[in-house]
Amino acid sequence: MKKLLFVLLSAITVLSYAENTTTNTDSNSSGMSNMMSMSNMMYMDFGLGLGTAKNWSGSSMALNVMTMGFYYKPNLGVELGMDMLPNGTYDDSGAMINAFHLAAKGILPLNSEFNLYGKLGLGINSGQGTETSESMMDGMAMQDMQMIMPVDVGPYYGIGMQLNLSKKFALYLENSGVVAVSSTSNSNFGTTNITTMGLEVRM
Repeated sequence: MKKLLFVLLSAITVLSYAENTTTNTDSNSSGMSNMMSMSNMMYMDFGLGLGTAKNWSGSSMALNVMTMGFYYKPNLGVELGMDMLPNGTYDDSGAMINAFHLAAKGILPLNSEFNLYGKLGLGINSGQGTETSESMMDGMAMQDMQMIMPVDVGPYYGIGMQLNLSKKFALYLENSGVVAVSSTSNSNFGTTNITTMGLEVRM
């Protein structure tokens, strides 16, 4: 995971440098002119897929409920997003996670239709579930169930690809997650990983 984060950070740094040093090209150049047209545009992402949490058993459906961002330069953007894992399993009971992030997005255009991108920022996993514990009463073992609401904070990462359908619409495939490094509870769901496929709408 550390290697992945290092690669993503390096990619975003390289993209930032490349964007600042790239000279203007002819306006009819298909690849770069298409990316230049994304400058100063807002975007929203919606997606569906699968996700896991480190301390869950099994996986959950994953929803990119909404990601809102702004391409303030041709190859760079900043975004605020929310993902949801609504049907996980923790300690043999149902569990869910709402994952929030604030991140920078660096884009590598391969041609006018296809882009690669990486994201890096801060993420928060807000979970909800139940935990089973054992206690003794009158010499008999009893099971107690209690609601838990762990909150995990850590670096957010994302890596993906975009297929540009037009200036305003693109399909994307993305793998992302929050690396949990601190928690409000001893019982936490841990690091999340989400793979989604969806639509980006630009305005």
